[in-house]
Amino acid sequence: MHAAMKMLLPHIFRARSFVILTDRWAPMHIALDKLSRHAPRAPLLESLILMRCNEFAAFAPDFVPEEYGVEWLLPFGNRTGSPALPRLQQLILSGVHLKWKSLPTLLPQQSQLRHLELTYHCSDVRPNKAELLKLFSVCPRLEELNVRVSLPEDDAEFGQEAAMQDAEPVLLPNLRTLKIGYDDSILAQEFLELFRAPNLNSFVLEDASYAASEVEQEASRLLIHIAHPGGRLDRAQPLFPLLESVEFGNTRASQGAYQIFYSALPRLRTLTLRETPVAAARALRPSSPYAAQQTCPCPLLDTLVVRGFAPCEDPQLTEVLVERTNYGAVFRDIRLEPWYGIPEDDLEEEDRPKVGQSAGEWLGGQPMAAASTASASHPVPRTVDGRSIVGRAGLPPPAPFEFVIGRMSAGPAYR
Repeated sequence: MHAAMKMLLPHIFRARSFVILTDRWAPMHIALDKLSRHAPRAPLLESLILMRCNEFAAFAPDFVPEEYGVEWLLPFGNRTGSPALPRLQQLILSGVHLKWKSLPTLLPQQSQLRHLELTYHCSDVRPNKAELLKLFSVCPRLEELNVRVSLPEDDAEFGQEAAMQDAEPVLLPNLRTLKIGYDDSILAQEFLELFRAPNLNSFVLEDASYAASEVEQEASRLLIHIAHPGGRLDRAQPLFPLLESVEFGNTRASQGAYQIFYSALPRLRTLTLRETPVAAARALRPSSPYAAQQTCPCPLLDTLVVRGFAPCEDPQLTEVLVERTNYGAVFRDIRLEPWYGIPEDDLEEEDRPKVGQSAGEWLGGQPMAAASTASASHPVPRTVDGRSIVGRAGLPPPAPFEFVIGRMSAGPAYR
């Protein structure tokens, strides 16, 4: 990494994209140290991606490796005067922590940042609420926000508590997509108080807590808060009144909480339920035809995707779909994928989908559309020596004037 950074630093000023991918902290620490001490301003840089590709390290109680301690570095922060990254539009920090309170100084007051992703940070290196508020305040053009296993905790520095009590949520009028992967549902609820996104169109909420954790994250209060931020008796609008697409992933909540959430989304058109309890689909049931007042949750909903064996095999699911059709809320696209996430080798022969048949069940005698295989036919882009140049999370191949550093090495898991 020393040699790579020595070669690249003189040319960063003309780069439009800069990517560093490592599986261990040692090479990432070297890169951060070099960028913090010797990197020039990057007036053309539009995308900065720093990834420590080890998601399990985020669930450790303390930062590992311990011998490095918690050192707060700030790439491109060695210059004074004008902002070092005036054109930055995409910032992805996965498993990589920076000097959070100084991060906004790298950007102009009205920055062009449109995509912000903070993922997989262990508890003692996450930004606190005051630091996130300051960062959001310089991102009025933000369009997509992804926070996963990085929600701020109540560890504000001395003197920040009083400031947070009087702080107003930051308005993000251009935010269209919000993805939250929480490891604590209470922290997710507090995180949503930091900003307002009245024009949000797509929302993903997922329980991303450690798979072996014995504590089940119950998200009923979180769903009710989104629908009624001021309480059930408050007449204020929901947090995201214009939502048209929602995806739940392993989100544990009561049927009543799901019903309250759906009732606040009259414009919802696409709903994806991934490994959710059966209550998530049952909450879509309309009122009885004999009820004095006829109601139907999400009457414009026309696309429903249900993934996971338990929700797909729920005997009440068909009843819910039929009752919604009788009400007039007809689905345009229904996809049931009971084998989602199960390796094909683990399926019995009779359970395997037939050739040309989708994984979902037949509904009303009509087979559901099979998934397109067009994307699978495209070869993976590779370099001349055979290495794949498609990065983690579907990152596109490098463009001109883009530096990509990728290193996957053997050794201790956290080192």
